[in-house]
Amino acid sequence: MMRGHDANSFYVIGGTTGHVFFLDVDKLAFINGKWTWSNQVQATPNDEGRYRLETVLHEDIIYLFGGGRPDYVTEFQNLTVFDTKNRKFLEVPTYPDEEWIRTNTDQDGFPQGRRCHSVTKWKNKAIMVGGCSADKDDDDVRHTYRDCRLPGIYRLIPGPCERSAQGTEFSFIARCL
Repeated sequence: MMRGHDANSFYVIGGTTGHVFFLDVDKLAFINGKWTWSNQVQATPNDEGRYRLETVLHEDIIYLFGGGRPDYVTEFQNLTVFDTKNRKFLEVPTYPDEEWIRTNTDQDGFPQGRRCHSVTKWKNKAIMVGGCSADKDDDDVRHTYRDCRLPGIYRLIPGPCERSAQGTEFSFIARCL
């Protein structure tokens, strides 16, 4: 759950019944002394419902970071975002941290996919730390990301944005702290 545009609204995104994973967006608002619950969208844009994701609201856009299922985590080469004005999901590109690209390795400059992590908004940035993988080949699937050697602690900086007839295109540049 995350706070909405004002002190009287909250968004609940994604989740699970324990068997089914979904990516619904619901809004909880306190209006005229009563709580109201409204479904903003009931969709799974990439056919991968998820839980244990983190979200950040910036202007009218909710950015979804990571999350997944017990056997899958969402990667960070693209971010799913939810446009609160138009009530629709978009997939937006991100850019790697050039300093963390290593040829002939799996270090492509992007944070590793994860769930159970923390993300918070600070100024116009999103700070992401921790989390665990879903790699069942790992000796310890609870492997947590604690430092940049993995890489693990990231500052996500809003990158180039363009306005087009289709709407706004967003991007993030990952930078290791």
